[in-house]
Amino acid sequence: MLTYSTQKDQLNLTLDISRLSEQQVRMIRAFNALVVELLSTSTEEGYFEKSSEVLRLWAMAVKNTNFSHQKHIDNINYSDQAIEYAIDSLMEFLNSPKSSSFDN
Repeated sequence: MLTYSTQKDQLNLTLDISRLSEQQVRMIRAFNALVVELLSTSTEEGYFEKSSEVLRLWAMAVKNTNFSHQKHIDNINYSDQAIEYAIDSLMEFLNSPKSSSFDN
């Protein structure tokens, strides 16, 4: 469950973390902080570094999901497959006209 509220210069998120490990909770905190840094950076270096770090942290989150730890059936590496699928989908999206707008 996710709820949020906004107040002046703050966005408050409330997440149900009852099924998450401490490491997963730390990843969520780090990811949110990193996204804010990326969206608000005013330097080229920050823009490129934070963009790379967001994707790296996202891949770490995919590899550390409850599903990927439970589903090592027949030596299938679900997390790597999920990341490859997501990258393919991302490339398709980036090559489409929709890639420059979020709210359409």
